[in-house]
Amino acid sequence: MAYVWNFNLKPGKLHKGGTLRLEFGDDLSQEEIEMHITYDISIKGLVPIPAKFKKGKFKFDVPSIILRSDTWQSLKESGEETRIEKVLFKYIGVEAELDVFHLNFQEFITGYLRFERDVLIDGPRTMEVSVNKIPVAGDYTLDLERS
Repeated sequence: MAYVWNFNLKPGKLHKGGTLRLEFGDDLSQEEIEMHITYDISIKGLVPIPAKFKKGKFKFDVPSIILRSDTWQSLKESGEETRIEKVLFKYIGVEAELDVFHLNFQEFITGYLRFERDVLIDGPRTMEVSVNKIPVAGDYTLDLERS
């Protein structure tokens, strides 16, 4: 895996912290590449959250264009909402010296990706991701920062 992004999970209402690791295949000439997600979330006290939401691994095939800086630059320049497979992306603007993009995956996962200005290839510096309709927790937001 050529592209690896490690994130620390900031404490939230129901969790103390945690980690998230995204790994992507390295052949950007392919239409799709593998993305591996590994996460471990430390839940506060006796919050009744199902185990699959606390720790796990997933593997997906994703469009390789999400790793290309020209894709993010094009989104930034157009300012229009763009669909990449099942995810809608839109450039929002600059916040605290970071370029901010909004994402919406079928109303189930929504959030913001924040990149260092003009350094889009290294992946987002921070992510704020809301997962909607989790049992017990309902809609829940995770705030992540690159480690």
